[in-house]
Amino acid sequence: MGCVFQSDREYLAGQVDSYFAVLTRAMLAGLLFLPLLRLRLLPRPVVPGLLVVGALQFGVTYICLYQSFEYISVPEVLLFTIFTPLHVALIDDLLNRRFSLGPLVAAAIAVVGAGIIRYDGLSDNFIRGFLILQLANFTFAAGQVGYAHLVRRYELTSTQQWRGFGLFFIGALLVMLPAWLLLGNPERLPHTTLQWSVLAWLGLVASGLGFLFWNRGAAQVDAGTLGIMNNALVPAGLLVNLLIWNREADLLRLAAGSVVLGLSLWVNARWPHWFARRHRADQSGPAKVSQAVMSPLSKPRLNHFTRCAEVPWVKLSGTTSCPARRCRRSSPIALAAVSASSRSSGSSICRWVLAAWPQSPAKAVCLQFLAYRQCVLPRPGCGRRRPDVPSG
Repeated sequence: MGCVFQSDREYLAGQVDSYFAVLTRAMLAGLLFLPLLRLRLLPRPVVPGLLVVGALQFGVTYICLYQSFEYISVPEVLLFTIFTPLHVALIDDLLNRRFSLGPLVAAAIAVVGAGIIRYDGLSDNFIRGFLILQLANFTFAAGQVGYAHLVRRYELTSTQQWRGFGLFFIGALLVMLPAWLLLGNPERLPHTTLQWSVLAWLGLVASGLGFLFWNRGAAQVDAGTLGIMNNALVPAGLLVNLLIWNREADLLRLAAGSVVLGLSLWVNARWPHWFARRHRADQSGPAKVSQAVMSPLSKPRLNHFTRCAEVPWVKLSGTTSCPARRCRRSSPIALAAVSASSRSSGSSICRWVLAAWPQSPAKAVCLQFLAYRQCVLPRPGCGRRRPDVPSG
């Protein structure tokens, strides 16, 4: 990435229109994958998905990137891109409908590490450029996470990814072509062989193969690692500038930031083990004894067709299942409660009382007490049974 950005600055910036350069890169990369395109090999929802991913990760990202140069300097642009890991973690949680603290903590550490390397002061009027660049970070992260989500959900093989990646650049063209027509400068086109050669390299290798391999890698790691790798490009780019372009670099800050980035990778890798160990310790403690008594019940009711009470699922004695057989729509606590009442001397009276008793905390406590009795006893038949669950 550092080599790509440096090539753009050295040979194209100020001489070739930026929007035309990005449009050319998308066209060349699309031509690279167009002969491989086979839509019939792809699941139907993947086709529009890849178009959207390309439009976000390539098209909208570069438009926002070049718009930000109108308000902030190049060092500030490089600094504000370090927040991409946070966007990656949050978007992944959103797509999976969950909240994972571990990737966010690791991403925050990665932001600090990249900030150590990149920070070099801010101008007075950086707010607008910062906001535009955060939109670029969001769309770039959404493209990566979206591609990984498509690959995992539809189980795309390596061949399918090669055959369908041309759609990625078609989606990018759908955004970049109108952007160049509206914002580009037709008078600033490439006019030397060197400039066309740099565009060819950026389009075929850096954009074409680069985005393919990056997104394929994104589908093979978790969100925390993916976000951290976005910021690992910062020291990698500085090393490229140092070794190839002979640019000066603050080696002390580079080393310190790289250590912090390594720490973020370690935290992301160890976080699940820490909490898994703590969860096992909690389960092996005294709290494991009959969690049914402590579990709240909400909206219990008696089903007169199956003669089973239906209440929300709760955990019994540290497990997620009850040893008794159960009806298809009934929870273990409810079945245990009705079963325990049915074995008593006045079973019909108990069932009538449970049906007529209005909802109250006292009724919930009574159901929990009856369920606690049933957890260690076999239960009689009740409604439809699941043949795969053995009797207690």
